[in-house]
Amino acid sequence: MAIHINEITTVLNLNQKTHSQLETVILKYGGLVQKMNNMEQQSWLFKKAVENNLIKINSLKSEFDKIKTEVNTSGIDDLIVSLNDYKEQFKSIQIHFQSGFIKGLAVASFNSKIIYIEELLTIKSRVDEMKEIEYYLENRKHLIKLLGW
Repeated sequence: MAIHINEITTVLNLNQKTHSQLETVILKYGGLVQKMNNMEQQSWLFKKAVENNLIKINSLKSEFDKIKTEVNTSGIDDLIVSLNDYKEQFKSIQIHFQSGFIKGLAVASFNSKIIYIEELLTIKSRVDEMKEIEYYLENRKHLIKLLGW
């Protein structure tokens, strides 16, 4: 009987952890800022891509600010209502649409919106108001609380 690698990773719990959108943004932003602050230790290729890295840093900060704005301006009740609305629409699509490309796109779209709102709810349950990304990079205890580690 053959043993497959997927079975081994499942048994040993080696499956890669999926990160929330917020966690991914903060980790990428922090890593990139740290590399930019230590340019002398970076590769020649990285040094040549400084402009692109600055654009990526601004993009990541913008993503963080979008999440921060959503968390800070939304109440838990509003998020729950929105989540329930999306779930109802998701069910309706699954029931009324015939299988096909359009249904697949709609299901994927609503599923990603549901996941996003669930993440916002999780964040909102941990903190009342989010601060700037730099604050969390400087205050490890608050970052751990924000990300639920």
